[in-house]
Amino acid sequence: MDKDKLIETLISSKDNEYNWNLYFFKIDRRNSNPYIAYKIRFKNDQYIIEYAKTLVDMVVKYQLEKIKEIKDYTGENTKVSCDRLETSNELVKGQWDYFVDDIVNASDKKIEGKYHGYVLEGRPSNDSEKSLIFVKMANPIINLKNKHSSVFTFDSDNELAEMSDEVCKLRMDTDCIVIDEVIYSFNYKFEDLLNMEKTMQKVKARALEQIIAIDAFENKSEFEQMAKAYKSPRTFITLKNERVERIMNKTKREQVATMLQIKMSNDGRFVFENEEEVSLLIRYLCFKVFKDAETDDLLEANNVTKLLLN
Repeated sequence: MDKDKLIETLISSKDNEYNWNLYFFKIDRRNSNPYIAYKIRFKNDQYIIEYAKTLVDMVVKYQLEKIKEIKDYTGENTKVSCDRLETSNELVKGQWDYFVDDIVNASDKKIEGKYHGYVLEGRPSNDSEKSLIFVKMANPIINLKNKHSSVFTFDSDNELAEMSDEVCKLRMDTDCIVIDEVIYSFNYKFEDLLNMEKTMQKVKARALEQIIAIDAFENKSEFEQMAKAYKSPRTFITLKNERVERIMNKTKREQVATMLQIKMSNDGRFVFENEEEVSLLIRYLCFKVFKDAETDDLLEANNVTKLLLN
């Protein structure tokens, strides 16, 4: 779904009948399923309907209309784009399934302690419309009495009385939207929600296993040690098979070595002198390093978009 279609889908929810529900949730990483959800009841159902409509307006105007485009998640997209990631992607599937299961089965029994965020879910009465999920990673509960300030209100006698109650504050923005099993994220808070750092480490380990298995390195054990020392696991999200296949071929491997200025052995294997050279090859394989066809300069870019010209 592109930007225009996403805006159209959100706006259409205001004109169609939706059943809206609000959930608070906590996260406890000590458990295999770390999520605990609590379904919120409103004294007047109109409150949540009005909030949902206003939220849609604010998200469209101040979040979606401000971005340039929607791009596939790479772990390093710019703030002027919105990330798109399917919930079936291995980076999020396990944790997302847990999260949804807890939302679906949430009761209205209050859970104690600090909340980590809340979910606004919209289910359409018409099957032709799409379900909507807005996720905000922020505690909606504010304790008015705290060590930083005192809050007062006028009572019936027009005198100030201290307020010590907890209040609920629902913000007019969202961290991500989920439609048709696709996450559209405006920031990287969903990475914390779905514990993606742990999954990225697994992606890194599998990618390195694939690379190390290639008979392309003069001293494989030394290369393996330096490659495993590479710090950013998110780099490996964009590992390109066509580039991995390129270094499997001796002739193409020599071309890559020449471009990256990495030495080769007499029998056509990479010879690395330091971790920076290993890092350079990794970034090349993960589609971060390119050669300018006009200047022959070596360029590095975290985000690359293919232009479709007529």
